[in-house]
Amino acid sequence: MGTRSAIGIIGNESVRGIYCHWDGYIEHNGQILNRFYPTANLVNALIEQGDLSALGAEIGTKHQFGVKPEYIETDLTTSVAKECTFYGRDRDETGIEAKEFESKEEFLDYFDGCGCEYFYLFDPMQGTWSVLGHNGFFNPLTAVIAEIEQKRKVESNV
Repeated sequence: MGTRSAIGIIGNESVRGIYCHWDGYIEHNGQILNRFYPTANLVNALIEQGDLSALGAEIGTKHQFGVKPEYIETDLTTSVAKECTFYGRDRDETGIEAKEFESKEEFLDYFDGCGCEYFYLFDPMQGTWSVLGHNGFFNPLTAVIAEIEQKRKVESNV
């Protein structure tokens, strides 16, 4: 069973988003989004492809679904696939297009109904990612990642 997540970008008065089935937790998808998708152009290109099976460092090109991906070396604490795997592009599924929502709340409600546990939003005006926290608010992803890394350092020194 995957750790599902939703990935979206804020528009003028809307949110456009997609579903991702695997590894949605902050230490994986959060770090990949923060590091490899830092601009609105990249985020829009990612979302344009529709729902994801697995997020990678690059959007990549069409490849056979289910084949073990090539991984890249990074300084992240997680293994990172070189390319994304999309349901439409790589498995020829239909009905997987990006969804348009009138608000963040509509985005959250829809993807919560898909079993998503993590919700990521890119704000193109700020050029930053945020993640829905346990406090019910979107928090800056860089700050959340820094907290996790600090906690990991403290725990490893105990």
